[in-house]
Amino acid sequence: MAEYRDQGQLLSHHYGHRHNRIKSHCRSRRLSRRSINESHEDHVTDISSIHHEVVKTQAFGRIRFGKKTEEQYKPPYIRLSDDDDQADLLDLLLKHWQLPKPKLVVSIVGGAERFQFDKSRSSIMFKQGLIDLATTTGVWILTPGSKNGVHEMVGSAVKDHLDATGSYSMNNIVLLGIAAWGSVAERHRLKGIMGEGNFDANYSIEEVVKNHRSQENTNREKVKRTEPLDPNHSHFILVDDGSTNKFGGESKWRHKFERFLTSHRLFSADSNSGEGNVVHIPRVTLLVDGDDGSLEGCSESLLERIPLLVVAGSGRAAGVVVKMKALCKRRNNVESIPDEKLTEIYQSVMGKDTTDDVMTSLKTIKNYHKYISVFDLNQLGIDSDEIGLDRAILSALYREVDLDISKMKAQMRLAISWNQADYASEKIFDIHGNRYRQFLKEETFLHKIATDALLQNLPDFVNLLLEHGLDLKAFATSKYLKSLYEESMKDNNRYSGFVKDLFRKTPSKSKGSTLKPEDYMKNVGKMLKFILGHSYPNIYKAGETNDNPAYEDPALHLFLWATLFNRMDLAKIFWKLSNDQIASAIVGAAIMQGMARKSNHEESIDVNASYLENSKEFDKLAIRILDCCWSADQKYTSEMLVREAPNWGCTTVLSMAYHGEREEFLAQPACYAKLSKIWRGDIALRTHLGVIVLFAFLPLMACLLKFVRKKDEELRTDEQHLDTVNVKDADKNSHIHVTFFGGKDNEISYPWAIVRGLRSPIVKFIHYAFCDNNFD
Repeated sequence: MAEYRDQGQLLSHHYGHRHNRIKSHCRSRRLSRRSINESHEDHVTDISSIHHEVVKTQAFGRIRFGKKTEEQYKPPYIRLSDDDDQADLLDLLLKHWQLPKPKLVVSIVGGAERFQFDKSRSSIMFKQGLIDLATTTGVWILTPGSKNGVHEMVGSAVKDHLDATGSYSMNNIVLLGIAAWGSVAERHRLKGIMGEGNFDANYSIEEVVKNHRSQENTNREKVKRTEPLDPNHSHFILVDDGSTNKFGGESKWRHKFERFLTSHRLFSADSNSGEGNVVHIPRVTLLVDGDDGSLEGCSESLLERIPLLVVAGSGRAAGVVVKMKALCKRRNNVESIPDEKLTEIYQSVMGKDTTDDVMTSLKTIKNYHKYISVFDLNQLGIDSDEIGLDRAILSALYREVDLDISKMKAQMRLAISWNQADYASEKIFDIHGNRYRQFLKEETFLHKIATDALLQNLPDFVNLLLEHGLDLKAFATSKYLKSLYEESMKDNNRYSGFVKDLFRKTPSKSKGSTLKPEDYMKNVGKMLKFILGHSYPNIYKAGETNDNPAYEDPALHLFLWATLFNRMDLAKIFWKLSNDQIASAIVGAAIMQGMARKSNHEESIDVNASYLENSKEFDKLAIRILDCCWSADQKYTSEMLVREAPNWGCTTVLSMAYHGEREEFLAQPACYAKLSKIWRGDIALRTHLGVIVLFAFLPLMACLLKFVRKKDEELRTDEQHLDTVNVKDADKNSHIHVTFFGGKDNEISYPWAIVRGLRSPIVKFIHYAFCDNNFD
């Protein structure tokens, strides 16, 4: 808290406020400014003729809405003037309040009066949509922040979410209340010491609401023009325009701030993203209920071509816009719609006559109806996959008429943030396919969104990007892999924390983000070897001289990353794309089992169980592929099992399965046949085991053995042996018989039979076992 207090002291020198003052409007000469007595505030609503002094703000700090003994979130707040530099304010929000950089700005416009949806189901669905929206990192929701109307409903939705999760922290939720300082009930509670602020401001919501209601009889006019702050917002900006006891003083400043926020150049991406100096921040206006002022605010946004999403069934201003949108859809030429029709719609919903300002707003809404979308909760089912305020906002954004490259990129980021792969496929690639393919050719941007999809564990999006040109060889370089591992270890889930701990424990000469990418990946290879055992080589140990080397099998390296962090769906995608699926599945199973062993303690029971379950899944995948190959071509499958795997130090699949303890895989017919062949050497499988044991002690009995003729016939004989129930039905001519001198194609000499028999691994094993038991 001390650190935050110091920041507040520093900020107070930058953010001044009007001590209830108004600028001079005198054209001929500049009048002097003077302070107004705070005791007269309550009686002043229009003070445009009075001039006041600009002073440093003492109203900043944190607000405590509950009792001191209660555990609670205390939102930061600041009072500022309506002409303060907004770049300084943005610096406060990002650096000192540490808000995440915005990916989307949602400006909620609605009435301050209490309202209810037509159906209780609509209220539940709308709140769930707000929760999904608010809990998305990078979404800034802006409201007037008062404890009334739609603003209170938004805060209530966030509170319900926090209560359900048992959390008292807003984390990355940005529900920013922007209110006029003069309209805040009992604002004197928020004032602190000049230069020090108020930590914590005692704004007990129970006391404030109680006092506010008790004043309705004594000072009803003042109470009508003030409202308490909503305790469920995450941050507050209190704009002082010099007015008191008057709503709407912040409206123009808020609209200006939203425009500044979505166009400011501060949000340039890092050098790796390759997105230039400006990143477009999409902005949407969300209309719920509302009055004449709401219509005016919506029309101002439409003039800037900001998409407007209207919640049908919420009443009043929203109902007017919904009817106007339906009328415009029925007419081919909206210019032909007479003003009388607009007036009729307004009167039917609002129950009063229009004013000049209202007619101006209605005409603007009519002319820019293409930027309006309707979100009808009554047409959606609670369990429907189509439901979602996030999806409705995406739809509103995709309906923009003037789409440029920066807006398209912003839409893609939002689609990834909300995991709307199917919607992105339909709206982005199907409708604007050619234009989107243009910026997807920008490799750095494509890699950036691919990284986001991987970090957020979005397999559908990864498949979508692969379908539209993601080159894994260009993406999965050591540089990007290093970044991927580092960002993954920053996640708060248990798997990321576990991998991070293992990485720290792995013996290494040097660690840290300052390492070159190839050196960092060598450390990753050491961690894999630590998990798998020393029988596996460090696949990143090969000397890399390039600063950003590419790998021959990039899918394998992304597969290893996904396996380590237990992202099974992503692992399966890259497993299918790897060069050697059987070897990859065996390694994946071994990694999962190794991770389960490393996490085998009480606090990681769920982690252990998940790794073990996925290890079995990889075993099934390896066996399934092996069985398919064995059914198609047994000879090729047998050769494949002993073929060297370049990615794994030229070891073989059988060796990897043995060292990885994949017993179920080794028990398959293909492995059994190959292991039996290796085990018996030149002795044919048709030879009875008892005969082999007899030969081991009496080599002169070699005449009883049968030998394979050639390697190709050896394979054929093995297959016949395995596939035939009665061994005697096998082709007897496929073996070499022992004769004293040999000489024929199907004969072997007696001395040479003894030599070949003694070289057999099974005979050597019998000798070693006998000696070990009798001479130790």
